[in-house]
Amino acid sequence: MKPDAYICAVVLAFSFGIAMAREQVSATREPEYNGETLTQWLAGTNRESPAEFAEAIQHIGSNAVPFLIAILREERMTNSATNANPDKTWIEQFRRDRAMQALEVLGPEGRAAIPDLASLATNRFRFFDQSRAVSALARMTPYSVPALTNIIFNDTKAETRAIEELYVNDTNVSEVEGVLLSILHGTNTRSKLVVGAALARFRGRERFTDSLELIPALTDCLSTNIDADHETLTRNATYALANFGPRASSAIPAMLAAIRDGANDDHSDFNRCEAVGRALAKIDPDRGVQGLVAQLQLTNVIARRNAAWALEAVKSKAAPAIPALIKSLDDPDPGVRANAIVALRELHSEDGIVIPALIRKLNDSDDKVRWVSAIALGKFGPEAKAAVPGIRKVLQTCDDQEKQYVMQALLEIDPTAQP
Repeated sequence: MKPDAYICAVVLAFSFGIAMAREQVSATREPEYNGETLTQWLAGTNRESPAEFAEAIQHIGSNAVPFLIAILREERMTNSATNANPDKTWIEQFRRDRAMQALEVLGPEGRAAIPDLASLATNRFRFFDQSRAVSALARMTPYSVPALTNIIFNDTKAETRAIEELYVNDTNVSEVEGVLLSILHGTNTRSKLVVGAALARFRGRERFTDSLELIPALTDCLSTNIDADHETLTRNATYALANFGPRASSAIPAMLAAIRDGANDDHSDFNRCEAVGRALAKIDPDRGVQGLVAQLQLTNVIARRNAAWALEAVKSKAAPAIPALIKSLDDPDPGVRANAIVALRELHSEDGIVIPALIRKLNDSDDKVRWVSAIALGKFGPEAKAAVPGIRKVLQTCDDQEKQYVMQALLEIDPTAQP
């Protein structure tokens, strides 16, 4: 279908929809603004800007709501009959989307549409409707909080979006805090995962000004349990706590405990340790580094590996741990040695003790420790020129997969170097 034909089809479809609306609200004349009817504004035939569209809907106000509700209801009733016609389905999707955009603009003025929006938001088979409906509902708080709560609690595909929308809009956090707390204190791990994931995405800590009660609830989600769900829950809760900054200092012991034990699974442990390291860097790096340095001394080899990994995620704020990490280069476990090297790669010591320590590990008895040392030294560039002979030796013994990274490190130190 050509673009002009689409426009005509859209106008005709909107006209039909409004005709149905008139039957339901016959006593109400279709509202207008600036010489155009609501139908025309919704159809977008004049290709108005979003600002112009919003201005029109705001001017029309609550008079538009009965017509918008009629469009939402009509589309739900005729959905099954139009699936076989792609063009008609596209037009109906467009109509619904524009109607929900208008309700977003109206905000609380459009609250009479909350039941219809809630129905669309919980339709698992129509993702785009879900997303737009949730956005509209989020702009109708506090009136829509019960509907959004129902979405969050009933394990729909829109639950994460519902939580996100409540936070990114001008919703008072205290209005939904009770909902989030009840989920975090509950037993539904799936719902906890969703809440943790949503809270972890918010970087602006000012959104949590009135939500300090979430800190102990999120802290209780930190676990040493190593199954997939608890692993993800711990990671999500840790990132969420990081957004509170220093106010989440009470969670530090639980964070350290979460990486003190774990399975001998490199991928799993790394994800958890990275989350903890990044969180400690935001909450209290000094206290966090002290706890991780103490953990490097434990007899539990997993705890030592995880501590070194977490220090790598703390980045430059882990500088006070340099002596302890250098000592860990002689740990009996090659995994601890390798992780300590990776952590030292992120640090730069003015007294020049890091590079010599890493050069020494180019002669380690473990193949992985040797090539990890070579790659780490590349991060220091020309400062690590003394490592060139040792890196050449490593190139002769490492596998092809690692060889390309070791060679890259060599060239970062000395662009003229030859294998």
